[in-house]
Amino acid sequence: SEESDLISVYPNPAQSSLTVEISNFIQSIIVLDMFGRLVIQNLGRKQNQITISIDHLTNGVYQIVVVDSKGKRHVERILKK
Repeated sequence: SEESDLISVYPNPAQSSLTVEISNFIQSIIVLDMFGRLVIQNLGRKQNQITISIDHLTNGVYQIVVVDSKGKRHVERILKK
C-alpha cells in the first residue's frame, strides 16, 4: 500500500543537519549535489530515522536519494542555506 512508503525529509531549507524519516527501514541514503556528485553516503542500519550533518556542504540544492528496506528509491530535493 502507499501508506507504507511514506517518507519525510526535514527541515527544508536546512542549515546544519537533516533528518530523514521513513515508514519502514532506511537501507541507504545518498546525497547528491546539483552536478550529480555524491557528497554524502550513509547506510541505514535498520533505522527508520536518521539525522545527517550537512554543516560541511556549500549552500544550494541537493537531492536526497533514500532506498527503503523494500529496495524502493525515494528522491527528495532540499535547500541548504
